[in-house]
Amino acid sequence: MNLRQRTAILIASSAISLSLVSTAAAVVIHEGRGASRAQLGQTDSNAAKYLGPHGVPQRDPNYGSRIVYWIDFGKKLKDGRYPCEMASNAAHKVFQFSFNSSAYVTSKGVRVGTGEDVLTARYGQMKRIHTTRFNHYVLGTRPFTDFWVLNSTGRVFQIVVRSK
Repeated sequence: MNLRQRTAILIASSAISLSLVSTAAAVVIHEGRGASRAQLGQTDSNAAKYLGPHGVPQRDPNYGSRIVYWIDFGKKLKDGRYPCEMASNAAHKVFQFSFNSSAYVTSKGVRVGTGEDVLTARYGQMKRIHTTRFNHYVLGTRPFTDFWVLNSTGRVFQIVVRSK
């Protein structure tokens, strides 16, 4: 075996190892419930313990008289979002998780970046709302899991688990 063949084998085995590690490290999204051990209805401080490094709760002024806090997880992405964002109410009870990274995967293997055809094949009948920018798929009835598919790419852009 020459040097070029050994190098190719080494690169291939490294790529396989890295893909196995990244798959194993993915946080599982539980449809209609939450992710990992963090669940809808928990206090935000308890849920945050299960989702990794995070910022402090920030009150969102965009909800008028309704009090909403957001906690961001991970490093800010290029598009301004965070890999995971969690919303809670005035009592600090979690009512929404937004997943914006492929580091989070559903029990059926869908993550940000998954093709729309794979999403619909794995989940079957879901309510679909078409807009000019997104195909919005809704799974379940309260609590919900939403899959936002960007029309321009045909890939999952965001996964949201919410109670309202």
